[in-house]
Amino acid sequence: MFKFKRKEKEYPEHQTREYAGPQIIEGGEAAAVKTEGTLDTQTALKIGKKAFILAFVIILVLMITAFVLTKVIPQGEYLTDSTGAYVLDENGSPTFQLTSGDGMPFWKFILSPFLALNPKIDGAGTIYLIMALLLVIGGVFNIMDKSNALRYMLSKVTHKYKDKTFVLIPVVCLIFMLLGSTIGMMEETIPFIPVMVMLCYSLGLDSLCAIGITILAAGMGFAAGVINPFTTIIALKIGGMSIVDGIWIRIIVFILVYAALMLFLIPYAKKISKNPEKSLVFEEDQKARLQIQAEMDAPFEQNPQLDKALKWFVGNIIVLTLFVFISIFVSALASAVTVVVVVVYVSCGIGAGIIAKTPWKTMLKQFFTGLLSVAPAVLMIMMASSIKYIITEGGIMDSILYYTVGLMKNTPKYAQPLLLYLVVFVLNFFISSGSAKAGLLMPILLPISKLSGIHPLVTVTAFLFGDGFSNMLFPTNGALLISLALSPVSYGKWFRWTLKLQLALLAISCTVLIVLTAIFS
Repeated sequence: MFKFKRKEKEYPEHQTREYAGPQIIEGGEAAAVKTEGTLDTQTALKIGKKAFILAFVIILVLMITAFVLTKVIPQGEYLTDSTGAYVLDENGSPTFQLTSGDGMPFWKFILSPFLALNPKIDGAGTIYLIMALLLVIGGVFNIMDKSNALRYMLSKVTHKYKDKTFVLIPVVCLIFMLLGSTIGMMEETIPFIPVMVMLCYSLGLDSLCAIGITILAAGMGFAAGVINPFTTIIALKIGGMSIVDGIWIRIIVFILVYAALMLFLIPYAKKISKNPEKSLVFEEDQKARLQIQAEMDAPFEQNPQLDKALKWFVGNIIVLTLFVFISIFVSALASAVTVVVVVVYVSCGIGAGIIAKTPWKTMLKQFFTGLLSVAPAVLMIMMASSIKYIITEGGIMDSILYYTVGLMKNTPKYAQPLLLYLVVFVLNFFISSGSAKAGLLMPILLPISKLSGIHPLVTVTAFLFGDGFSNMLFPTNGALLISLALSPVSYGKWFRWTLKLQLALLAISCTVLIVLTAIFS
């Protein structure tokens, strides 16, 4: 088990406390953490009160703004036939017409977080899946934490790779980027957030680095979309193209984005490693950082019992990796990756509890305790999903698209793909689902782009840029909200931290679109 030895008897306020670290002792039913002194050793996931209130206020303002827009913007819709295909006018563009109505009723606005969960609404299933994933993560993480198998694993990894931190970062980022770009992995990275936060603490980094290495990297790969089944493949099929069309463009974009991410993450990680107090989330991280670093500074000793738990964990991850690899080539399996991630995560938690000889009743109690600790984040997800519901039910979704696309008529040639990018960027604020956006926008954008002389591959690329990068910026994205909720990072500090990277990605996007327009002219 772990035992802390206190070096000092008294600590002035705000002074760093020193510990000799954990001593892993053979034997015992389960490894337990015993702390002499006042340092709180609880690491179970919790939703920070300040971060929750800030996120709540931001999303509430966005909901009110969306409701006001339904009263200001004229209602309208694109006409469709009995098959659901858009009706084209004499110019070959989808036909739009204004409709009558007073916008969304106030009572629907008040109940929109709940009405958006109607199973008949497109995308409701994804919302349910995300909420379930969040609750399972909270419960399972608590079981793994209480068994101390997780701490032992982190200690072993840290002592092995302590001097290779800046080799691990680019490797792990590349893996998550490849997963995002090949199977559209984003929500599936969420279970890795709490584990990566603890690992980054043990390596002397902060929680921003942890989220950057995981879901930020996956989101960047998702946007590059080399063969992303949820955006790239759907968009190409609607445009009558195959997956190999323009793949060279997406590979080049992937390389450029990866380089930008490394130039952003590695210098920041080195700065935080040398001066932790320069972290934007230093105060939020400090409590857990002191404990984790104290443990990792101690000499590592083998524990046969916890080694079994580590082998179980690694075995589960290998199974998950194999499934993900196969799903790259078997597209039918891609949609099941989220479910498999949940199953593997539950398996890891139950396995850790059994190896630690935790009674089932205790394990069940630990699960529900962890579940309740993250439950407040469910409300944020419901509120975020209601924004799309408000815009759609208010009858202004098509109107926003129509009036924005209409600006292309008098737009210079090289600015037209940038406007397409802007259209998708704006609508991504309301519709976070990539596949839903592809199905809604591409049948409209492709014919209009063709009339303007824009090559279909340029249109697809503009769609990928507008849909992807802003997923890691907008607070309406459920996956981002959950990732932040599982860490001490507030949305405000996340926005501030990633702003430079987002500006760099904007520059890359605009440059690529302009160059492609010149190439295909």
